Amino acid sequence: MIKQNENFIVGKTIVEAKIIKIAKTYVLASFGYNIGICHISNVSDYVIHNLNGFFKLKHNYHFLIIGNDNYDQFNLSYKAIHPKCLKYHTNVIETPNGFVNLKKDLIERLKRL
Repeated sequence: MIKQNENFIVGKTIVEAKIIKIAKTYVLASFGYNIGICHISNVSDYVIHNLNGFFKLKHNYHFLIIGNDNYDQFNLSYKAIHPKCLKYHTNVIETPNGFVNLKKDLIERLKRL
């Protein structure tokens, strides 16, 4: 268990955190007595329309601590330790919802043609 006053090394400390809130542009995650925020831009280089399709509430994920905003809240990055989320990676990433949203979008685009 991570203690409240534990020193973290920005850019080097990886934490396992539980998702406690999913908003439109960020997720909040708790680890030990700490809270971290991961902005959508730090989740993936690919376009993400809905973070609910990427993360699930009360599930644990690994994040890299990339900063501290001096209000006892850490800035987190998911993509920094998950290369499949970076654009130079060659594999297509399937979210927990699968490719359902991609399929729906493709069908709608084909209807407009």
